[in-house]
Amino acid sequence: MIRKSSYEFFSRTSPVAFSKTTSAWNPKTVPNREVLKAAKGSLHLIGLTYLFGAFVAGNRGGLVCNDWPTMEDGHFLPLSVKENFVNLKISSLFEDTKTTQFVHRTLAYSAFCSTFFVFARASSRQISPVSLLLAKSLPILATGQLLLGILAVTQAVPLNVGILHQFGGLSLLTTNLILLRTLIYFM
Repeated sequence: MIRKSSYEFFSRTSPVAFSKTTSAWNPKTVPNREVLKAAKGSLHLIGLTYLFGAFVAGNRGGLVCNDWPTMEDGHFLPLSVKENFVNLKISSLFEDTKTTQFVHRTLAYSAFCSTFFVFARASSRQISPVSLLLAKSLPILATGQLLLGILAVTQAVPLNVGILHQFGGLSLLTTNLILLRTLIYFM
């Protein structure tokens, strides 16, 4: 089997995530700026999570730290990750297996919470029915994605679960982008 580096995984997924997150512009006259800001922040968190997922896959991060919710020996933060952060080893963010998995998990939890924040903002404002439907679907997709991620970690990433997890991340990213577009066009 040919082993691919984490940088190769990153180089294949980053153009997709980068093009999706940067194509969400912010016009000057949008009636519901709060919803738009929340959706934009969520899009960036989801995009970063998706990109770090490439580093986790490239470093074969699914084969280590197969515990949930802790990562290693009952710790939420493995000691090696703590040492990397204390010593400011920037390269460990992309090359150390445990560090990339920790960052991916942390970003995933933040992105998960941000989808509920977007939904809360959208449901308390007057927005189009299409935008509201997309805002309602974000937490549902994020919940499915989180459950797939937990399943992937605890099962040492079987191929079918890994593929579903990657597809779920792309679906979540795309849905958030479409929400941003509908917020702009249907107002």
